[in-house]
Parts: sequence; structure tokens; C-alpha cells
Amino acid sequence: YSGRDPLTNAEYPPAVPIAELADVLSDMVGEAGVESLRTHHPLQPFSEVNFVSGGLGVSGPWGFDPMQFQGSLAVQSRTGRDQSQLSLPAPEDDVLSEIRLADLGRFLEHPAREFIRARLGFVIPRQGEIPDDTVPTELGPLEEWQVTDRFLAGLLSGHPIELLEAHQRAGDTLPPGDLGRAGLDRARQRAFELWTAATEVGYDPERHEQFAGAVRVGGHTVEGVITADPGASRVDMVTPSRLKGKQRLRAFLQMVFLSALDPHHSWRGLLIGRHLRGDKLRSVTIGPIRGDADRRRHQAERLLSGLVDLYVKGLTAPIPLPCETAFIWQMKVGGDLGSARKQAEKAWETDRFSPEARDPANEFLFPYLGTMSALEQSSFPDHARRLWAPILPLLAEKSL
Repeated sequence: YSGRDPLTNAEYPPAVPIAELADVLSDMVGEAGVESLRTHHPLQPFSEVNFVSGGLGVSGPWGFDPMQFQGSLAVQSRTGRDQSQLSLPAPEDDVLSEIRLADLGRFLEHPAREFIRARLGFVIPRQGEIPDDTVPTELGPLEEWQVTDRFLAGLLSGHPIELLEAHQRAGDTLPPGDLGRAGLDRARQRAFELWTAATEVGYDPERHEQFAGAVRVGGHTVEGVITADPGASRVDMVTPSRLKGKQRLRAFLQMVFLSALDPHHSWRGLLIGRHLRGDKLRSVTIGPIRGDADRRRHQAERLLSGLVDLYVKGLTAPIPLPCETAFIWQMKVGGDLGSARKQAEKAWETDRFSPEARDPANEFLFPYLGTMSALEQSSFPDHARRLWAPILPLLAEKSL
């Protein structure tokens, strides 16, 4: 039987038939005797014990795969060096000649994770929790956010709130009966407030159209599809999340791509979500790029080219560019450097929920940049400036 969680290594009990068999054997030969019958196989086929003679109860080694044996030797001899010095061949020309807008967006929001996925060919899974098979009595914070998101998506698509609530109650994602009523009411209220704020500024899904195409910048072609409102010349994004750097970055990227693709519209992005602190709503307007159509196209291509340059550089070798830390750093560094360090340090090291230094991809690639002081001594400030300096002047924000 499995015995362990494959990610957290938490111990799992055996299935009932095996547990009953173990109980019978324990009555016959004692617990020590039962343990002598068990063989604890390692989870990974490259584990050292697989290649130790007699290590898993057989004469000679258990493992026979030469590649896994080499992996075992590599694990034993690793030195924990900084992965930012990885020696990899440059990406193939065809990989970077045509860039999907979605890939570019994923990279800008999390360069380390995208480097691992695109260049090393794997993802680092997030640690899960041991499944809880008890009946829930209330909605947790994550579950409440998910219900809010579903409510909001339904409202923005034109469905009545009563029908959406009935749909939620009919599913299996809520506690039974009225146990989750308080959380459901909060989710409904938050979604309704966001929908109201969106409709007050003219959000209308019936006016949205898809814009698909390709933009050529600096020897690279960026291809993408974006849904926008051509009547208002606007890309709308409404989210139940607290507005952070990544949401602003996503809206900026879509606005710039559309401005380069169709410069005859003076495109801008509109982002509506929750304030970073408290319960108030926040709106962020991104753009538009000023000037006539020719100037808009030229400026948009220049801005998009800067993002593509970071993408190419970040897929050639890892670059330290954590999204939220970089956003806060660049926003504050033009004024008080001490304040910039303090605020960025919170995002990088001490954030209550998700300090970026503890992100598995950042820990894997940049094990020696765990403090803000070390991060500041790296190429981080330069990359933060290259990413955010062109964006910040185009942001206009207010509380709703």
C-alpha cells in the first residue's frame, strides 16, 4: 500500500483489508513479527537504498535502471549551488520567434516558475493538505473566495443572483443545510458589490468582442487572443481578489498588445477588485497610450518589445524578478529608499500568507537570495526597473 503522501511524506494508514490482515498477523506473531514482514520501499526510484545490496530484502540491489542509478549518484554528490548559474543551452530560435501572449503573461507574473516549466520541463507542485473526510460546517476563506468568484462570473455573464445562489446550493461545494449560510451570504454580497461597481462604469458583456492576431516586435512575433469592449476602447477585468502587482501587470500586457494590434482605438485597461487592505473596492485604470494611431502603435510596440526582451533573457537563464516584491520596490524606490526596502522586504520575506522568498520555484532557483538584503545585491533592482518603470506612469487608481 502507498503508506505516504507523495508530496508531503505524511504517513497514510493502509486500506481496510490490509489493516485487517496486519491485525491477524499481529495476533499470530506479534507486532515485531509483522514489522519484519514489511518492506518500506522508497518513493523515488533513484533513492540510494534501491542500489544497496540487501537494502530492500533481496540479495543484491533492488533497482536495475542505469539512469536511476546515475540519478542516485547525482543526488548524493549535489552541492546545493545557486541554481541561477544553471548551464543550459540557449533556447531554440523557433521557441522564441513565436511567443504566445499567455506564455508571456505567465512568465512576467512568475519568471522562476515559467523558467522551470519551459526550460527544465517540470513543475514544482504545491504542498497539499491531508484530505479531510469530515462534513464541513462552514466555508473556509479559500472556499468562500471560490464561491464569490463563481457568483461574480455568473453576474458578469448576465445571470440573476437568485438563480446563481440556487445553483450553488444544489451543488456539493457547500456545507449541508444552512451550515454555510453566513459564508454564502458574504460571498453573494461581495460579488454583487463588484458587479454593481463594474456596471456603473459601463461593463457590458454583450459589447465584448474577441481580438486575435500577431504583433511583430524585435524579431519576435507575439500571438494572442483578447476579449475587449471596442465601443469603450477598454479591456475590463473584474476580480474578487485583492489587487496586487500581478493583476495590474496582466491588464497592462493586454492593453499594450491591443494597442499594437489595433492602434485605431485608444485602448485602456480597467481593473476592479478589492483593496489590498480592508473591505473597500479599488479600481485601477491602465493607459491609454497618448497620441494618434501611428504614435500609439510605435509606443505600444516599444513597450511590448521591452517585455519580450525580459522574456527572452529570463528563459535563457533564471532572473530574480518576483512580481509583487518588484512592484512594491519600484513603486517606492523613487522616494524613500528605506521605505522601499521595508515594504519590499515584507512581500519577499515576511508576508503573512505567501512570502515570495518561500515560493518553491524561487527557493529552487535562488536559494541564496532568501533575504531582501541579498536580493537587493543581485540583478533584481535592474530587472524590477525594466519591468515596472514603464508601467507605473500609466496607472491611475482610486477607491470605490
